[in-house]
Amino acid sequence: MMKNVLLIIVMTAIFGLENKAVAQCAEGYVFEYNGKSYEIVSQKKTWVEAAACAVAKGGYLAEINNASEQQAIFSEILSLNLNTANTHASDGFGSYVWLGGNDIASEGNWVWNGNNDAVTIPFWTGTASGTLTPGQYSNWGLEPDNWLGAGPAGQDALGMAIINWPNGNAGQWNDVSSTNQLYYVVEYSSSLGVEDVDKNKKISVFPNPVHENIFIQNHTGLKAERIVFINSIGQELKAFSNTDANAENYDVSNFQSGIYFVAFYFEDGTSLIKKIIKK
Repeated sequence: MMKNVLLIIVMTAIFGLENKAVAQCAEGYVFEYNGKSYEIVSQKKTWVEAAACAVAKGGYLAEINNASEQQAIFSEILSLNLNTANTHASDGFGSYVWLGGNDIASEGNWVWNGNNDAVTIPFWTGTASGTLTPGQYSNWGLEPDNWLGAGPAGQDALGMAIINWPNGNAGQWNDVSSTNQLYYVVEYSSSLGVEDVDKNKKISVFPNPVHENIFIQNHTGLKAERIVFINSIGQELKAFSNTDANAENYDVSNFQSGIYFVAFYFEDGTSLIKKIIKK
């Protein structure tokens, strides 16, 4: 059953608790390539914050698998004429957008991990003269180099350049400090329809990640006939019926840490799923 449900989220805000403002995950420019949707978000985030927003939206920071995908994403970025000054990495001597690669866990061992969880795909080992993992793709400039001038943490996150820099050209990759605040590219496993995007804008699930209580707000104008919490292997854990889900509070404190999904089944026969992380 779950295979027939489109896994999509466009989240407009992460709401604050106790009157403390929490940064919002902005909407971006969505385009299609090879049966998937991508979203270029012109909002400054650290790498970790960008990955969290990507997950909140139902996707992950883009993980590029071949030259065609690289070119498709880069071409769309160029078409937006982004203000490069707003997405500048000082330690990278250029302007970049975040992709889903990093070597945060182990220096020099680059992995795809666009949702910042424990499941990773290795694609590169070493510095600029390093080794590509068989079957993987890379588009480094004369990088990575883990330039220590970036600070004690080094350079552990992957950015795609949108202008030339001393060690590479626009479109190529560079390792930069994950604390830079850059624009980012979200990848979705399916194609997003216009109605799906609009509906997802009107459903909020927060906070995400969650510790104990998760709140749901539904401004679609449709009653959610069922709301179901599902674990990562498709098992239903909790189900609620006939609710508008308007500022409802759900206790997930007994869930183990990990990835879960909240499935919404609306009165008009449509459905959607939001991905949450339990801390």
